[in-house]
Amino acid sequence: MLRNAQRQLFATLLGIDRIKMTLEDLGYNSALADFRKEQNLDSLNVGRVISEHKDRYTVKTDASEFEAELIGNLRFAATDRNDLPAVGDWVSISEYGEDKALIHSVFPRKSIVYGFLINLPAPNFNVLSTSLFCEYPLAIIAF
Repeated sequence: MLRNAQRQLFATLLGIDRIKMTLEDLGYNSALADFRKEQNLDSLNVGRVISEHKDRYTVKTDASEFEAELIGNLRFAATDRNDLPAVGDWVSISEYGEDKALIHSVFPRKSIVYGFLINLPAPNFNVLSTSLFCEYPLAIIAF
């Protein structure tokens, strides 16, 4: 709740009535819409994970941002880190409070990039190239 209030204050100070993004601005497309229909997720909202901290996520929808957590079945059915949401993933959510939501499912990822020193997924990057002139490869990633 405080985070949305801070954003609204910032927008007011800049003279912007409301900062509004559509799902398409966030990268939502027809393939994701088709998956949503195939999995009968039409009754749930869809959003994109924009931050992650342990078992808490911030999910951006076209209407707002939500502090979200996984439903129990999704959390306990995960066999490894790749089964859990990561920043950039599309998820289906249900709201249960003003700024709170539950994540019910994770949409399929287009791609996964693993970190060099840590093994965390970074999904949905379109372009990846590496520098050949460094002792350690340097990943250059474009969205």
